[in-house]
Amino acid sequence: MRQLLTSLLWLILVVPSMAETKVEFNERILDAQNNLFQLKLKQGGLFLAAEESANPNNLSADYLRVIEKLLYVLSNESPESFVQFHKQAHSALKRIEASDLKSPWIDFFQEEIHFYTSVVHGKTGNALAAANEVRQSYKYGERCQKNYPEFTPALKTLGLIHAGFGNLPTTYRKLVSMLGYTGTTEKGISELNRFVQTTPKPEMVWMQREARLYLAAITLYLKNDPKSAWEQATALTSDYQSNPLMVFVRANFAEKSKKNDILINTLISCPKSPEYETIGYLNFALGVAKLQRLDADANVYLERYLSQYKGSNYVKSCYQKLAWYDLINGHSAGYQKRMQQLTSRGEKHLEEDQQAQLEADRGRVPDVRLLSARLLFDGGYYEKALVKLGDSKAEDYSTTLLKTEYCYRKARIYHLLGNHKLALAFYNACMLTGKDLSVYYASYAALYSAEIYEDQGNRSEASEFYRKSMSFKSNKEYRNSIEHRAKAGLHRVSSSK
Repeated sequence: MRQLLTSLLWLILVVPSMAETKVEFNERILDAQNNLFQLKLKQGGLFLAAEESANPNNLSADYLRVIEKLLYVLSNESPESFVQFHKQAHSALKRIEASDLKSPWIDFFQEEIHFYTSVVHGKTGNALAAANEVRQSYKYGERCQKNYPEFTPALKTLGLIHAGFGNLPTTYRKLVSMLGYTGTTEKGISELNRFVQTTPKPEMVWMQREARLYLAAITLYLKNDPKSAWEQATALTSDYQSNPLMVFVRANFAEKSKKNDILINTLISCPKSPEYETIGYLNFALGVAKLQRLDADANVYLERYLSQYKGSNYVKSCYQKLAWYDLINGHSAGYQKRMQQLTSRGEKHLEEDQQAQLEADRGRVPDVRLLSARLLFDGGYYEKALVKLGDSKAEDYSTTLLKTEYCYRKARIYHLLGNHKLALAFYNACMLTGKDLSVYYASYAALYSAEIYEDQGNRSEASEFYRKSMSFKSNKEYRNSIEHRAKAGLHRVSSSK
């Protein structure tokens, strides 16, 4: 009798509750969405709490709760933020999957939550879990398009997945292929364009902005066109002085486009009101940008990153940059101390941290002149970098490693100054002297040679050097990045025939 009563009570209370689930983008939900995407996470959370109280079965709130937790992860990367994200994502997926609502939003929410979960797994270096979540995201995106072909929001993430697949590093591509999908850059771009050209509804405004930023990223990373990418990003992040999230995005594009002064000004302009969540990474980015300008206060922001950041990414890289700061300012003992600290701090999920650990493991102190030229070059100060190298020649350096680095630095400077003849000569010298070294110089020299040939319309030479960039088996640094760029280059060259 007790079991019967319990079952009846479940049917009366739970089943109607599940049947009444809905997707509604009302004023509270839109206010929450606007606040979250301006990184006003506390205020956004209050709007969501009000909606959950008034409309507990509105699945839009579950979806935005996942975004809220994702943005906390992106802001501070604390261990607790990862736990809270996975807890919220699991809870939201459970409620959404249980809904019998016939709506494209059901598939869309699942597509998005699985994709965001892949991003979070990627931050902790869990490639298999990240690939599986991408597969799940792809599945729901495809299903949504099949059942609701006129519903374009699903194309936002589906388009990004399709665009990126052909250019994934082999490790990730094999994982994802094994889990069952393929795609092409052209298809992805077409899908993203279709979505951004859809007449926007209020709930789609931020989604379409995100899609446009994906297109800018494709222009930067896959089409290798930083000038056009920067123009797109500039327009899309015009509100950066009142939105830390757009500061983060704009800074990324400025850094990749070597607009270091703009990068510094953007980061300094980041709003600091208590209503905004703080993005810890921005201190690191500002410290690195100032170091690339050889500013005396670069260490202040790098130290701030270490003292305030709660996660483990870029920690090793940050100690490395502090070590470089000490070295170029004449404090060799400080360099040694920082590199020793590096070995026991942070994780190696990111290539930047892996490379920093390799420098510490090798125990080789960088040449100050070459290091200074590298930093100035990375900031886009090409003429100053060339002046820093002065009249030195490869023969002036005592080891094969330093000779190779010298050739690489000269090649990079001449390349970006537009002297391709000298750039190719130094790239070639770099490959000859550095082919058996465990550092990245020879691999990247081949990659950049390929890009020059591609720009010149010499497809056969470009293809040869893109393949060559992936052939230096001794290289232990930035292998995924090099392969990713080389495959993107090979795709561009083959597509232009």
